[in-house]
Amino acid sequence: LVIHTLVYHRDSTQKPPKVDKPFPDNIAVVFAPLDDDFSKPLDHANNLESLEHLRGWTKICKVWTWSYPAVYTKPSTVYAGLARTAADVRIGVECGLDGSYHEHDVGTDAGWNFADMQTWMLTQHFRFPNRDWRELRKEFCDFYYGAASDMIIAYEQYIEDNLAAMNYYLTFLARPDGYIKPKDIIRLQGDFDKMERLVGGDPLYVQRLREVRSGLDLLTLVNWKDIMRAGL
Repeated sequence: LVIHTLVYHRDSTQKPPKVDKPFPDNIAVVFAPLDDDFSKPLDHANNLESLEHLRGWTKICKVWTWSYPAVYTKPSTVYAGLARTAADVRIGVECGLDGSYHEHDVGTDAGWNFADMQTWMLTQHFRFPNRDWRELRKEFCDFYYGAASDMIIAYEQYIEDNLAAMNYYLTFLARPDGYIKPKDIIRLQGDFDKMERLVGGDPLYVQRLREVRSGLDLLTLVNWKDIMRAGL
């Protein structure tokens, strides 16, 4: 029997204690870095304090992580965390983690955050943590989106690039809507129209595309005034 206990927040239990000897083998901490910048991986400058704490814990006891592939936010937040999650799994393996929990929503109502692709990619990361996440993305999209694969990859990469370029700290409760401009919202809507034509109206592919598109649709409604003012 191993007892798991959560450690949270940089100014609280996340920081490992100074001890004379390691914890007993039946104790494991579950490291949940809630205070991190969720647009960047663990080894980014914004998150190095958490990485230092994680390494400290692995020296004194068994450690699991409680990771958040997505942010807890409203449906109109278009978000992708594939690159960050891939990096954090690799870093965790290098740190010597004993296991991991990954908390993220799956299903139709969460499709805007690529939940289905994230679920599959996580299973691959655990088996092959050093495999290029872009190869995994390509493998999944070719199967899951058919002829629209290249365009859905371009959409996901657009979001990744915008998240990486953020100049503010993205908390797990953030609302990062403003980084997609009205002109890009309209352009991306046009891209999804093209994707549906590319798959020839196949109901399975169309359903999958519309699940991902749902976040963009909600974002369009939220920003409709700015879109109208811009004459788009």
